[in-house]
Amino acid sequence: VAEKRLKSNDLRIYFVEQSDGSAFLRKINVDALGNIDYWPAGVFAEDFEEVRALANAQANRVDDAD
Repeated sequence: VAEKRLKSNDLRIYFVEQSDGSAFLRKINVDALGNIDYWPAGVFAEDFEEVRALANAQANRVDDAD
């Protein structure tokens, strides 16, 4: 999304949470710049290179965040 290869409207991410022996789907939203609104503990652990690549892709966009 940050690199404009995919629109956020065309992306769906769900995380399966478990509690008391049951599983629940939680929708994770992604905005037009590729930011994610929910980071489950221990999931999507990013190292420095991934964070830098995301920030660089966002900074180098020349259009508005459609």
